Order: sequence, then C-alpha cells, then structure tokens
Amino acid sequence: MKTHHYNIDLMTPMQTDKEILFNEALLKIDSFCNSTVRNFIEQLPDTLVVGDKYILAFGENEGDICYCADLAKGWQLLKARAGMIIFVSEENSFFIFGYEHRWFKVTTAVQAAREHEVIADSNFIGIAEQFTLPATIKYISLYLNDNCAIILDQMQTDQFTIILKQNYSVSYQITWPQNILWQQRQSHQISSQTNAMDIISFYRIVETQSFAAVVVGQGYNW
Repeated sequence: MKTHHYNIDLMTPMQTDKEILFNEALLKIDSFCNSTVRNFIEQLPDTLVVGDKYILAFGENEGDICYCADLAKGWQLLKARAGMIIFVSEENSFFIFGYEHRWFKVTTAVQAAREHEVIADSNFIGIAEQFTLPATIKYISLYLNDNCAIILDQMQTDQFTIILKQNYSVSYQITWPQNILWQQRQSHQISSQTNAMDIISFYRIVETQSFAAVVVGQGYNW
C-alpha cells in the first residue's frame, strides 16, 4: 500500500526490514515538505546534489519530479498528481499539475494585468487579442480594449464567474474556446452597447476539461 499524494510505502504487519521502509519514507517527506524545484530539465543531470529537485520536461517520464535525497540512491522519481503545486525557483513562479497531465504556470489576476500592461481601472483588467484566465480565480472582471480570444488552458477551478465590460467607445467581440458548453449550443455574444456589462458563470463538467456556461445577466449599464 502507498500514500495517495507522494506514493510513500506503508508498513504492513509482519513485514521485514521495516526500518529501511521507514527511513525511505522520511527521506521522501523531507524532500517534499519544501515543495520547491530548481527548474524544468529535459534529462537527468550527471552531477548528484542532495536536495536538488527538477521537473522532467521530456521523455517517457515527462512531468515527473526527479529528486536526490541520498547520494547512494541517486536520482529518484515522483509521479505528479493533478492539483499538485510546486514553486519553480529559477522561474520565480508557482506551477500546478493539471488534469491533462501537464504543468501550468499559476497566474494571478494581478500578474495577468501586468503582463497585458493595461488596466481599465482598479477593478477591471484590460484585455485584447488573447487572454489566458488565471488558474485559480473564483471571480474576475475584464474590460475589452480590443477583440479578444479567451483561453481556459490553465484553469484549475471547478467554478468561476466572469464580469465582462464592453469598451467605453467601441464595440468589441469575444471569441470563446471550444471546451465551453452553451445552452442551445450558441456561444454568448457580449452586449454591444458601450460600457455594458455581462455576467457569466462557468462550471466544470466532472472528470473533463470542459465547462458548462450560464449567462447570469447581460446589458448592465449606468
């Protein structure tokens, strides 16, 4: 038997060499109490350094975390599980292991605003051309500075809500990804009236990367 998250072997009655199993468990716990890796690499380094951890980015073990807890044991591999969060020090960013068995950079709403270099006001993030929703948001307010495609590739939250605000002077459009299910199979067209706001909630369909969308309201304006 193994633990769910870190695949640590559990001792069983009448088992021999329990101290070896116990010490191995302690080494693994010690390695992952601090959930930090150095970076993504394509192959295992030739030099062993106790405490080093990397994420493999290529090959049959792609996505696994390699770590060195003991020079005598060499590099060991930990299989990542969906929802696992790791800080990658050389990227200065958190990454989350997604349902598609890939690592995604965790982007906060503030970081997203900085990357797009435009904020409509203190509450709305200005978007244009393409905008990737942050991985863990529950609510987000977006303002159209141009036509924009919404991307959900990073999304790990099972339920979230978007407030979309139309531009103050020009009517722009939103392009939605294919993994959204809309009522009557008609994707939502944002209100064309300037400054109008639409509110849309999204719900993940169990064990998929698809979302059911509900238009809570549209055409809100002052």
